[in-house]
Amino acid sequence: SKRDGRVQASVLRFVQNSWARILLHPFVAGTVLLAWLALLATSVWAVAGGMGGLQYGMQVVELTNWDSPLRDFFRDYREMTGGGYVGEVFFDENVEGRRTEWWRREIQEKLVECVEGLEDEEFFRLASPPLYLFLKDKGEELREKGEDDRETFEASLREWLDNRRFFKWDFVWEDPLKRTGLRSWRFQLVERYCTDSACVRGVMEKSREYFGSFKESFSARYYHEMFLLAELDLTILNSTLIAMGGVLLAATLVSSLLLKEGGAWAVGFILVCVAAIDLSLFGVMVWWGISLNLMSATILVLAAGFAVDYIAHVCHGFTVSCSRERGSRVAEALCGIGPAVFHGAVTVFLCGLPAMFSRSAIVFLFFQLISVAIALALAHGIVVLPVLLLFFGPKDTTGEVERRREEAVGKLIERLKTDRKQVVPLEVDELHAKRGLAGLAPFNE
Repeated sequence: SKRDGRVQASVLRFVQNSWARILLHPFVAGTVLLAWLALLATSVWAVAGGMGGLQYGMQVVELTNWDSPLRDFFRDYREMTGGGYVGEVFFDENVEGRRTEWWRREIQEKLVECVEGLEDEEFFRLASPPLYLFLKDKGEELREKGEDDRETFEASLREWLDNRRFFKWDFVWEDPLKRTGLRSWRFQLVERYCTDSACVRGVMEKSREYFGSFKESFSARYYHEMFLLAELDLTILNSTLIAMGGVLLAATLVSSLLLKEGGAWAVGFILVCVAAIDLSLFGVMVWWGISLNLMSATILVLAAGFAVDYIAHVCHGFTVSCSRERGSRVAEALCGIGPAVFHGAVTVFLCGLPAMFSRSAIVFLFFQLISVAIALALAHGIVVLPVLLLFFGPKDTTGEVERRREEAVGKLIERLKTDRKQVVPLEVDELHAKRGLAGLAPFNE
């Protein structure tokens, strides 16, 4: 429509007459370059340890909605500092391929050593292991009966459990009805109070190390539900970096195929900008106090994929430009593809804007990171990349730009001649003398 045409013409005039002129001014371009380097340096400093460094993990409360009653529960639960999560210590049936012989005296002594040693461990608060309590009550009696005997041991244990029935479900037997052939057992353990996922991760690692020290006698494993998230924390950074590396690899392959005119230098500029966007995203996460976990890592990888488009389009516009000087080629790329890149970024942001009002913490986190990623990608596409191309972009030494210029001017002449509404007082030589395509590139180096 006429209105759409006027809007597009207005945007084009703004980019050509204002934005490109201001951005490519030596002072402004230098300031942008320094500001970009400062942003990267600050992001590296923040991720490496500044402002607390990049945090890992996720608390259960982060999965709840902002108005969920569970948020009040978790806030009040922080006052219960005497003990933390309650987990289970489970004893496997076999150790190193052989059945654990609980009736043997040396195994029982190791078990007593293990339980009593928990008192010295930082992660431990309270436990009531039934087999340990049984050995404390009946151990002397069993030793008086002489040599280790499985039947005697199990008969005494059955008798002891008859008077302590709340422990009966903690034992697994070969014959559950007769309660013969002890296979495995468990007990509950109250661990130290933890306020963050780093503490939970520490408890998991320390408990594994402690119970693992008795692996020659029996196999014991401590577990609770929060370990599912803590286990991911151990590998989340490597997994995220590998996924982002996959994004960079895909960007390399696609850029190599679609930007044949640019060659290796075009791929290099795209990779530098995408890597800078990814690094800046990590820095923003530190500044906002967002931990790297399963949710944020997934969103980061998606955001890294979004960023490629904004960079690649502007870089493509530079490679196919018909001007000779760097500044002119950058201006032509901004005029040709800059408005479309800007409109695309604004459209994506507006589509995701309703998520800002969501009561879901997960949805709001998605809005936060995607919005920042789009803003960073747009800034790199229409601000940082043009400046980098202005300072470090390639010069035409093969005559390819001149050939494209001749071809473009010829097509323009033919199109204008076939349009009856246009008056064409200029020939090709005159267009060359007037800088080609309507002065899209008025800048000299």
